[in-house]
Amino acid sequence: MLLAGVLAALLGPWAHAENWPGWRGPRGDGTSIETDVPVKWDVAEASWKVKVPGVGHASPIVWGDRVFTVTSFPQKLERTVLCFDRGTGKMLWQQPVVRGPLEPQNRENSHASATPATDGSSVYVAFRVGDEIVVAAHDVPEGSRSGWSGRGRMLANGDSATSRCSTRTRSSWMATARAHRS
Repeated sequence: MLLAGVLAALLGPWAHAENWPGWRGPRGDGTSIETDVPVKWDVAEASWKVKVPGVGHASPIVWGDRVFTVTSFPQKLERTVLCFDRGTGKMLWQQPVVRGPLEPQNRENSHASATPATDGSSVYVAFRVGDEIVVAAHDVPEGSRSGWSGRGRMLANGDSATSRCSTRTRSSWMATARAHRS
């Protein structure tokens, strides 16, 4: 999983560039408002690179001075969220999200393939664990659990899906909708 570190390192010169809060960026279409960005990546010119522990295929996301990604440790049946310093590549925190049965996977995939998302306060991650989906939020500064998570079977219906979510004091439903593109 060296790629996440290298990609973040190559972004080093654009440390104050637009946040990249989820897969395909802030507008969900892979575009950036930044100008003067390189069109060819040269690892030899990277500010830093770091070996990312575990196995994963998620894209890194960037918010402020933080880079986030997810990884899995199949031998421990564990899925984890990672946070790195954008300027140095130093790992700031590593938090296990869930331990449990590994789901079947495509040979070109991993148990940590879903790109996280952030709103700058929490980083949101989702993993499949056996036949269930686990969704959790972690605090950006320290990585501690933000107080809610959901675990259960997703109920799909056409263009939406729902799952039960729980906080320390109450339970609720989470709904997602497929984005419609014109």
